[in-house]
Amino acid sequence: MKALSRKCTAFLLSLTLLLTLAPTALASEAPGDDLDLRSTTLNRGAELGEGTFWSNTFSDLRQENYVVYTPNTSVTPIVTYGDYTTATSTVSAAAKRLEEQGLRVVAGINGDYYDTLNGAPLGTVMTDGVLRVASASNYAVGFRADGTAILGAPALAMQVESANTSFSIAAVNQVRYSYGGIYLYTYDFNARRSTGTNAAGYDVVCSAVDGRLSIGESLTLTVDEILPEATDTAVSEGKYVLTANLLSGEENLALLRALAVGDTLTVTVRAADEGWNDVDYMIGALYQLVENGAVCTGLAAGAAPRTAIGQKADGSLVLYTIDGRRKGYSIGASLTQVAQRMIELGCVTALSLDGGGSTTLCVTLPEDGNAGVYNTPSEGSLRAVTNHIFLVASNEPSGTLDHIALRTESNRVLAGAQVLLRASAIDTNYIPMDKEVSIASDRGSVQTDELGNTVLTAPKTAGTVTVGAKVGGKYTTAELRVIETPDEIRLGKSGTLTELSLEGESGALQYAVIGIGVNCNNTLEDFPPELREVATSLYLETGKRVQRAALAAALIEELDKLYAALQSGDTASYLTSYRRDCLTLGREVQLLWQDVKEKVTALDVDEQFGLVVRRADGTVETIRTGEVSVRGLYGYVE
Repeated sequence: MKALSRKCTAFLLSLTLLLTLAPTALASEAPGDDLDLRSTTLNRGAELGEGTFWSNTFSDLRQENYVVYTPNTSVTPIVTYGDYTTATSTVSAAAKRLEEQGLRVVAGINGDYYDTLNGAPLGTVMTDGVLRVASASNYAVGFRADGTAILGAPALAMQVESANTSFSIAAVNQVRYSYGGIYLYTYDFNARRSTGTNAAGYDVVCSAVDGRLSIGESLTLTVDEILPEATDTAVSEGKYVLTANLLSGEENLALLRALAVGDTLTVTVRAADEGWNDVDYMIGALYQLVENGAVCTGLAAGAAPRTAIGQKADGSLVLYTIDGRRKGYSIGASLTQVAQRMIELGCVTALSLDGGGSTTLCVTLPEDGNAGVYNTPSEGSLRAVTNHIFLVASNEPSGTLDHIALRTESNRVLAGAQVLLRASAIDTNYIPMDKEVSIASDRGSVQTDELGNTVLTAPKTAGTVTVGAKVGGKYTTAELRVIETPDEIRLGKSGTLTELSLEGESGALQYAVIGIGVNCNNTLEDFPPELREVATSLYLETGKRVQRAALAAALIEELDKLYAALQSGDTASYLTSYRRDCLTLGREVQLLWQDVKEKVTALDVDEQFGLVVRRADGTVETIRTGEVSVRGLYGYVE
């Protein structure tokens, strides 16, 4: 028999199953339905998160990877760029350079948007307390020595004072335009160690006397040379060049012409918020995604790979990436969806970094000595970008065992399948130790394959498997869920609910397919007008979105339990609950049998699961084949 009521039966069954779902089974509002969520401790205060989602909008997957960082002095955030600010390098190449300096790269992501023609970053860059690139506009994130951060719009005011004049600096080490005002260049700008300008300008070459170019501080310069019609002026170490395009207007040019050789200049940099004064590292961001816990408006649409950074109310940071442009793996997300996801992850403010082919996340896994690319960049290879954000720590081993890092390839495994296990002894500096870790499980078997990998062969029955790892008096466990292999799982908006095949000559049953239709996340607008009064969904009934894959897994597990009860002959409790919850009992239904449609009253379900009905003539009969329907009854369309 088919479902007695497509609305009522599906709802009651699904509501029961919903109670079995773990908290993580509730859908993410941003990327889609949660298929798998995992986390791995990378280092002190640094946790790697992974999420796989199903987007109903695109009927495709989304894959995110991110690192949650709690500020501490053992692991600190820094900003890097190449030999000069317009140089580009991949995140992995930048990580290798840091490792060559004796640092352990905990994690790293690509940084700010940049001009692909010349590599110039669009926003501010600060390293080691010195401004390398700066502008008055755009957003930024700044990092302090203690690991804490500040996110927002620095709104830098850069001012030059001399005995005869004062003026503002429009930008530091950014491409000079005719309409841009007065620019400042340093040795860090480009490979030629010059201003890189091709249009004529009025240039003032200065030497550093005291101080540094930093927020809340001052830099003292002395004028060495005046170049009234200069192009591509050289900038050696310790030198600075103030310049304006000759087409920028007489007001700008007059300010520079007021300077003379030998003049002393004081350059100051101020931020709108003094919280920026003590940052050692800073990197720009073009868009703000989240402000005061709310999604910002006017964000770019379209699904693409994205990189973002956000801050929670407690000060912890989220370095976020979502892959895209790879159908069947990850389609990406809009900036609004990324903003929503950052809020789901606890962020009260968030900024967008460069995305697309630039989106890259590198991490050093607990068992590894070097950083590796962890996401899947959309271009199939790594893109060289202008700057990067890294979490770094000491790479000096302590030699003292602290804990065991135990990771499983997946949190779920099909019955009888294999899953890779990784276990490493970790010292107090989060450096892997050369110690053999013993691994065992309470179900299934743990073995070493031909490649030397440790694998768990899952048991052939559903349930939980606990994997334990032990070394040097330390012990840790991890759990996996085993799901018995179904012949087929279909997740879709519609499909066949029942199907069977009979042998042609004997009429013997060859196979039977029984399906259950569940409306999960449908809104009223998703139903045809004629069904809106009678149709429902889990979302409409509970106000919560449901992860379809997790619901399917829970359904399979519950059916396994029911099947086991049937095999053991224990049907009493099931029949009691079914009779209680079945809304068709005691109501008129339609019996469809051999092209005959007959109205009968459903009375009961007998011990062998036959439907007991009363016909119009008063006779009572048990129906074991045929179809029962409520179409045309109770407002349900024919």
